[in-house]
Amino acid sequence: FSQPQKWQCLAPPIARHLATKVMAEPPLSDQKCAPCARGTETPAMPLAEIMERCRQVPLWQLSAAGDRISRSFVAKNFVVAMAYLQQVGEIAEAEGHHPDLHLTEYRTVTIEVFSHSVKGLTPNDFILAAKIDMVEVEYSPKWLKGQPEVQQWLDQRQGRSTSS
Repeated sequence: FSQPQKWQCLAPPIARHLATKVMAEPPLSDQKCAPCARGTETPAMPLAEIMERCRQVPLWQLSAAGDRISRSFVAKNFVVAMAYLQQVGEIAEAEGHHPDLHLTEYRTVTIEVFSHSVKGLTPNDFILAAKIDMVEVEYSPKWLKGQPEVQQWLDQRQGRSTSS
């Protein structure tokens, strides 16, 4: 590729046994990040498993290199953005797994998640992403209007039908 691309965390179908394995686990937001064992290398996840896990966090994008996931949005205002980042920080601290947090243009929030120690993705990254997705945020109405997939996700999360 001439330019790096970001891929939406929506994966094509993969091996049935992998899908069954992931589906048998409790929801990611109910899991706890596992501490990395000292003195041992925690391996980065294989791409097939990463793609399957991406389906569980559809608001996140997989980097072109496949080594991190990120999510960006525009909050309603600076105060909302800062409150959101504070809550994300509290979750990260409780999980012992820390994302890269960015605030630009006073209300544009970007979160990058990857396991720094392996320079790649581990199950902890997807657990943290799912927990972050549970944090309520008041989006910029103008931004949200141009993000139908986010609105659909919010409607599903709140139990509202998206078909009219």
